Amino acid sequence: MKRPNILLLLTDQQRFDTIHGLGHAHMKTPHLDRLALRATCFTHAHSPNPVCVPARHCLLTSRTGRFHGYFNNSSSPIRDAGLPTLPRLLSDHGYRTAAIGKMHFSPVRRHHGFEELQLMEEIPLHREDDDYARYLAANGLKGTGSIHGVRPLAYHIPQRALIPQAHHEMTWVPDRAVEFIRRERSRPFFLMCGWIKPHPPWDIPEGWEDLYREADLPGPADFSRECPFDPARSRDAGDFDSPQTRRRIREAYYTSVSMVDHGVGQILDALEATRQLDDTLILFTSDHGEMLQDKGFYMKSLPYEGSVRVPLLASLPGVFAAGARDDRLTDLMDLLPTCLEAAGIPYDPMDFCGSSLISDTGPKDRNYQWIEHASGEEYPEFNLRWVSLRDRRFKYIHFYNGGVEQFFDLQKDPWELENLVQRGSLPVADFERLKRQCIACEQRWGRSDYVRDDRFTSAPLKPFPAEMNGKFPHWLTRQFPRIRSSGDGFDPAGFPAELVNSRGRREPMTAPPTPDWSDRLLQAFHRRGGDPAALAAALGREEPDECSG
Repeated sequence: MKRPNILLLLTDQQRFDTIHGLGHAHMKTPHLDRLALRATCFTHAHSPNPVCVPARHCLLTSRTGRFHGYFNNSSSPIRDAGLPTLPRLLSDHGYRTAAIGKMHFSPVRRHHGFEELQLMEEIPLHREDDDYARYLAANGLKGTGSIHGVRPLAYHIPQRALIPQAHHEMTWVPDRAVEFIRRERSRPFFLMCGWIKPHPPWDIPEGWEDLYREADLPGPADFSRECPFDPARSRDAGDFDSPQTRRRIREAYYTSVSMVDHGVGQILDALEATRQLDDTLILFTSDHGEMLQDKGFYMKSLPYEGSVRVPLLASLPGVFAAGARDDRLTDLMDLLPTCLEAAGIPYDPMDFCGSSLISDTGPKDRNYQWIEHASGEEYPEFNLRWVSLRDRRFKYIHFYNGGVEQFFDLQKDPWELENLVQRGSLPVADFERLKRQCIACEQRWGRSDYVRDDRFTSAPLKPFPAEMNGKFPHWLTRQFPRIRSSGDGFDPAGFPAELVNSRGRREPMTAPPTPDWSDRLLQAFHRRGGDPAALAAALGREEPDECSG
């Protein structure tokens, strides 16, 4: 039997409800719709830890943070460099393995079994380590620092891209993938393509900014924050967003998904043109979701549906039924054993945490989905760790901060607006059943030292501050671009220039900030030692009279 090629298309921060052909009419995703027609859609796919680094290493190793060491985003090397990874296992069995785009490895070029790396990372520290940054420099765009959008102080504001579409990340990833697919080769390939979008900043190239301008978009789930989050702080996904800006944020997010969809179409066309489409296992998914104002949150790292559920499409004729829907509880750790089984590579299913989507062989109990986040050591004063377990109907959540518990009936309350622990209508038997199972999963797969005498440990309650409420306020984020390259004179600190394109012409943001927002931004920039007049000019407005706030 001929071994299939394997193509893994991985986006960053894409919610489960963002593909038109899967019942979400507001989306414009013709190429993902095309893929869905030939694929099985797993309607209840999850991120095992809804932030970038842990989720990606869970996917590559089919192991939880207990084994690879990542519980939150980190720049530390993997705990056990000898862990089998998907690209290493495939390479050992004759596959040509390549990675294009965002990988989020540390050190950045640690290949984990990929024979070829063409990297495009979110915040490249050194141009020499980033193929996309070097490509831009070679094409006359060396002086542009915010190559993936302006992050500091403008993280959640839709922006005009500083990079023209011909050289934009939305073009670079599929172009490299098409080149790879068209090569002549004597052995099957495993190609992993990683997009940064729809992760913020939402920098939109010219011509794309009005794609969803007139669209009938669904609104966010109602505000429903409660302990350990402080509902009195950063209320309603940003006190500082006008209704118009909130609308534009949703437009920009969905536009970013459509930009990825455009690239997926190019890659599918290349497979079809080279007559490899029917011989390729295609997997499309994302590392985690995005709250997108649901419940009063932006961002990821939360145990709620917008954050933890992701799209998952699997296409291979004769293995996955075309146009089918599969409602099994699945997660990213299931992809490694799935690929090995599709490739006919023998393995011990009990070596991994996931189970194959083809035969369901492995340790996974499909009646439950367990998810973890953080180790509790990143901010010990808050103990950010939480664990969650759901079944077909209910979801249990334990926050170690204060031992706070939440319980939702997903059948009656799919957007998790009513915490039954607080409502006096708790189904006690189901609550206790899921809690016991969650404790058992924590002992087996998570932080066993966080369970004593078959009970969760907890820290004294300390409500999370505003910046930990799943929303980075526009002027508080500390994520500055810092591309460095010896001898090229690049200045990573020139923030006002980041709002000006390489020709020095101002490019207005696609969602003009309200006067109140830009006043606050100018004041915050002044406090950080910047020149408010220069920033005001870049924003296209006059400097406020007072910049001492």
